[in-house]
Formats: sequence, C-alpha cells, structure tokens
Amino acid sequence: MVLVDRDPPGRGTSFGNAGHVATESVLPLASPEVVRGALGYLIDRDGALRIRPAYALRILPWLVRFAWAARPHAFARGVAAISSLQATALADLTELLALAGAPGLLHTGGHLVLVERADSLAASRAEIAQLAGHGVHADWLGAAEVKALAPELAAPVEGAWHYCGTGHVDDPYAVSLAFDRALRAAGGEVFRAEIAAIEEGGGCFTARCADGSAIEATHVVLACGAWSKPLAASLGYPVPLDTERGYHVTLPAAFPSFRIPVASFERKAIMTPMTAGLRMTNTVEFGACDCRPIRTAGR
Repeated sequence: MVLVDRDPPGRGTSFGNAGHVATESVLPLASPEVVRGALGYLIDRDGALRIRPAYALRILPWLVRFAWAARPHAFARGVAAISSLQATALADLTELLALAGAPGLLHTGGHLVLVERADSLAASRAEIAQLAGHGVHADWLGAAEVKALAPELAAPVEGAWHYCGTGHVDDPYAVSLAFDRALRAAGGEVFRAEIAAIEEGGGCFTARCADGSAIEATHVVLACGAWSKPLAASLGYPVPLDTERGYHVTLPAAFPSFRIPVASFERKAIMTPMTAGLRMTNTVEFGACDCRPIRTAGR
C-alpha cells in the first residue's frame, strides 16, 4: 500500500477538527430544515454559516443542487447511506486505534447537546424524535443533572440531550500520527507529493505528480477532501463537490474543561476536551480551496 500526501501526516483538516466521533449525525446537511433556515443563518452575524461574497456566483449551481438534494426522497436516500456508514464507525475506529497502538486516544462517554432557551425545547424534541426513527437514542437531562455531569458549565440552560453512543479523541493530530506510524510498521509506504492528475489505462492507474514523477497502482482511493474534485474529474467523474471550511479555537489546558464534549442546540457549536485544551468549533464557510481564512484560529 502506498499513501501519497501533499502535506505531512495530519497537517490538513485533521489537525484542527472537533475530534467528535459523531455517530449520531445520520441526517444529511442537505435537509428541508437547513434549506428553510439558510437565509437566517447567513444574515446572522454570529451564525454558523458563511459564504464568501466573491464566491457566491461560482457556488450558485452547487447550491441549487444542494437544495434539490433536500427533496424528501433524496433526503431519505441520504439518511440510509449515512446510517449504513455510521453503524460500525465507532467500533471500526476503536479497532483501528488498537491496531495502531493508541487506544487511549479514544473516549466513548458520549456527549451533551445543551438546550439554552425554553423556546427551543419543542424543536430539540422534534429533532430527537426524528433521529430516534433512525436508531439514534438520547436521554433528556434536567438542568441539575447537566450541572452534575458538567460542573464547569456556568451559563443557565433548560437542560441537555445526552447521547451515549458517541465518542471523542484527545487529539486528532495524534490520531493521524498514530495511523501513519502503524501504516509504515505494517510495510506501507508514505510519499510526500502533490498529485496533479490520475490517468486510467491498461488495467491500472497512473498518478501524475506535480514534480513530474508518476506512481502506478491497480487500485486508487481518493481521500483528499475538497481537493478530490479535480482528481475525480481527471478520471471522468464530475463529482458535485464544493469546499466547506471549518474554524476552531483551542483554549489552553489550564482553562476549565469538560469530561465529555458539550454542544449547543441553538449555537450549532461543540466544545471538545483535548490534551491541548478545550477545542471549540462551529463556523461552516463555503469558499474556494485557495481562499485565505477570514480569521486566524489559534491552537
């Protein structure tokens, strides 16, 4: 097996993600609720959704497809596909980290989703009921129970939903490094190179690198996130893929933290306890891969 990466292991999006093993997320982002609320998210200065003004026209065809994918039949098909992937996700990650010699990086104590306002209770219950129809379970905790589970929480809340089938990792970057070491120890090779295009012919694939070199293989797996689109296109697959960027802030380890991740139903944000500190993530931004970040996220 040969792994080709433009960057050092884990220095891409894995470096700064939320570390949340979100097995409860079985609903596609392209949903009727998101489409109906999109305008409200965009005009809310503190909302969780952003579209670069200069990128708005370029992404418009994709946004139309996004809205079309929220049709009931397409949404149901998406739920079925995601649910099948999520069914063994936590068990698979547990096994992989054990094989990589780093089982201690994973914690499976679930997470909390806070409901901060009384007028959000009905909407949160409706979401829980929808998820329950797809096998996802959460228990309601009153404000006192939330305080007992997360005593560091100072803000007043109505209560929280406690998901028990989820997990989190101490450090996504450390997970990437563990997998890199395990791959090399098992005889795999890791190359630093940027793939410009992939060609198919004669029963094999040829990856053309930006430096002029080439790598041949009988099978290819594209796992480049947003950068997969041009590589898929070079193989004749016009995948309707666009760029979603996330932002995070990691507070120092000395800052009061939680034992399990804590999210907010209203704010669409999550805070995950990690060895480096408390990581907070929420904003989703649509913009080209080469766009510079709007604001700098500290680690």
